[in-house]
Amino acid sequence: MSFLLDKFCSFLPPNIASKYTTSKLQQKLPNYFGNAIIVEKQRGQGKSNTIFSSSITVSEAIHAANNLKAELKFTELETNFENTQSKQLDEEQTLHDVAKNLRSSLQSLEMSNEYYPLPSEVSITESCKFIPHCLLNFIVWLVNDSCFYQENNYEGISNDILRKCISIAECEIFLAGYFQNQEAVMKFSKDNVSDCEEILSTQEEADTRIILQSMFVNQQMVKRNSNGRIVIKSSDNDVLLLSLHFYSKMTSIDELWFQTGSITSVKDGRQFIPVHDLYNSLGAEMANILPVAHSLTGCDTTSSFFDIGKKTVYKILKQNTTKYQTLTNLASSDVDACVEAGRLLVADLYDPKGSAKSVHRDLNKLRVKLALSKDSSLVKLPPSEAAFRQHILRVAFQVYVWTHANEAKPPPRSPLEYGWRNENKYLMPKYFEGPMTSDFLQDLVCMCKGKSICSKNCVCVEQNLSAVVKEMKNVEISCHTNCR
Repeated sequence: MSFLLDKFCSFLPPNIASKYTTSKLQQKLPNYFGNAIIVEKQRGQGKSNTIFSSSITVSEAIHAANNLKAELKFTELETNFENTQSKQLDEEQTLHDVAKNLRSSLQSLEMSNEYYPLPSEVSITESCKFIPHCLLNFIVWLVNDSCFYQENNYEGISNDILRKCISIAECEIFLAGYFQNQEAVMKFSKDNVSDCEEILSTQEEADTRIILQSMFVNQQMVKRNSNGRIVIKSSDNDVLLLSLHFYSKMTSIDELWFQTGSITSVKDGRQFIPVHDLYNSLGAEMANILPVAHSLTGCDTTSSFFDIGKKTVYKILKQNTTKYQTLTNLASSDVDACVEAGRLLVADLYDPKGSAKSVHRDLNKLRVKLALSKDSSLVKLPPSEAAFRQHILRVAFQVYVWTHANEAKPPPRSPLEYGWRNENKYLMPKYFEGPMTSDFLQDLVCMCKGKSICSKNCVCVEQNLSAVVKEMKNVEISCHTNCR
């Protein structure tokens, strides 16, 4: 179009040609030529439209296009070859000059380490005062070229851009779990890269390391005699419960936030949960017991109880939190004490109305009682004592790991002593100890074939099953009911 415009304007008077545009010419061409020409828009800002004529054959159009492409490519390569060296030198010199000016501004900046402002005292614009003017300019333009910052003038710059600038200029990044040495923690800051020996850790879970590093931030605040804010970003419920559990120990953290969710092309699904408000609402007792109850009723390393969700568990805990406080000592108690503490909660979960309260201290008897009182499938019955003992050991091991999350190198425990077994170098749960039911049921088959009185050699008499049948009042077994 630009070529046609030049040709067309050469036939016009000067006063008209100077005001004639490609859009006017493009509107007039179809009126004169009709369908003989086609106007094709080219992509890219500033590129002129292309005119195609139906009188030109396809082969001629392809040939012309190839020639034009080759000419443009050759011109581009020739220009790049001539300018590469000088352009590279100019860029390096420019960056060197920028770094020199920024370095000078950073060295001349005076900041007091005696006072660190509280979150309530610092706004985004106030935080910008801790960054040199030229550095803030540079970062603002780096984030968004359309912004222009002038000292003490924040018009036209969004809070989001200013927040990014502050984080780029001030942030310290800690990286762990990525190195050959699994205990190593590296600290990245604007000054250097160094080992962070204070939090070299033997912890294997990312969940607990998040808590460890949060406690480290709290320690730094204590040293500065100041208070601050922490935002933990995770999608794991375990981390939320651990944050709630350890918040009371973060004495210099005014606000502890838990960020979960993500941003998609459809919506912003992020949620910010105020852990500090949640802790104040639930209370210390509930905050301390929730991680234990969560592990007991199913987490990443422990199994859950069929058809018993976390809401049900929370409702039971809320009714009488003090009743279950012995659970908080689960990691430090002996095995029998652990089983006794866990049995209280499990019995209430399976029998919330307390209709079989007399047998709550024996899960085997509770299984029989619930099986006889209502038509329940096996999966809806509580675990046996043998199975529950191994389950509670796995819970105690997990709770120990969680409750020592604030220690960089907690004393190690072997999972093989807490309900786990080694199978082909993999840890597998130990479901129970002792013989399976199928192993001894064959010895309990009555051979009297319904006789009124069992013989002396009958297994019913040997196993004294008459006492068992006496408890099972609603079960009719023709042979066993007549055993003497």
